[in-house]
Amino acid sequence: MEAEFYELAREAVMALRQPSWSWVDVAQIIVSTGGLVAILLGLARMKEAGRRRDREIDELGKGLRQQGQALERQGEMMTEALQGLRQQGQVLAELLQRGA
Repeated sequence: MEAEFYELAREAVMALRQPSWSWVDVAQIIVSTGGLVAILLGLARMKEAGRRRDREIDELGKGLRQQGQALERQGEMMTEALQGLRQQGQVLAELLQRGA
């Protein structure tokens, strides 16, 4: 893409150096300038799309981190609940042994 840009720029400079101007020369300069503007606009749009994509990825990452933290908290609560159930089971086992 840089080679095309330099070629178009070189053609524009060469056209400006010519002593006589024809409608063809003017048309070529206009078309070349239009091409350069289109390329620059395309690059600007690509840059903005990249920034937007980066922001979306950052937001997605933030959401995934929050979800991961929530799952860790849920896992900790389930571990505590399991420990409580084990203690209840031990108490019940002792009660059953004493009652038997």
